[in-house]
Amino acid sequence: MKLFRIINKLSCLARTRWMLRDIPPYIAETVTMHLFTSAIIALKICDELKRKGIVINPIRSAMIALVHDIGEAHTGDIISSISNETNNIKLSIELKFVEKEIDSKSLKDLYKEFID
Repeated sequence: MKLFRIINKLSCLARTRWMLRDIPPYIAETVTMHLFTSAIIALKICDELKRKGIVINPIRSAMIALVHDIGEAHTGDIISSISNETNNIKLSIELKFVEKEIDSKSLKDLYKEFID
């Protein structure tokens, strides 16, 4: 059940860059929209790389893209200019959150792989 609450939080969390551009939160891209788009882009990149002889597992890549910002359910969507300065702190907080709140080893492993 925790996972569904986390997904719901991410579905309601408007991405900060949109709001900084005065886009109202109710029409701004949410974190879940971003995660879905990232997964589709990951699949496309894998296809393009395969044509060039570089084989990367497209399903694994898409799965990592689907969870790469799951920690933002706890920290919020921090813009990159701030996140870059506080990156280690943000990652530490999000990793502790994922470890504590996500009850799926598979999701935890995907998230950790993204972090690594």
